[in-house]
Amino acid sequence: MNRVAAAVGAYWLLALVCGFAFGTVRQFGLTPWAGPALATLIELPLILTALWVGCRWIVRRFDVPSGRPRWAMGALWFVSFLVTEFALGAWMRGWSAADTLAHFAAPEGALGLLGFVLAALFPVWAPQR
Repeated sequence: MNRVAAAVGAYWLLALVCGFAFGTVRQFGLTPWAGPALATLIELPLILTALWVGCRWIVRRFDVPSGRPRWAMGALWFVSFLVTEFALGAWMRGWSAADTLAHFAAPEGALGLLGFVLAALFPVWAPQR
């Protein structure tokens, strides 16, 4: 379980760094030009590609076996990243939990949530050595 916890932490950190980097470009570069939904749609394949490559490396690096440990890694990452999303929404935007949930109902928020679900499945889909 320690390998899974370490892998979750590494994957969480990778997603946080990628989210800040890609999110900054999306928010300040793409959104004014394309609007929030199209900007998110443009960003999503790029960030998912970065997370896929990183997740494959993390799974190999921490030698996370297939099956339940990979499902646990994805589930723990998903929960921890949602908690992070709610916390950052409150801290950076002054959003309540209801505001964050309402954001997930908007097209750009729904696309982001879809990205979270896909990223949570990456550990399960990552190939074995």
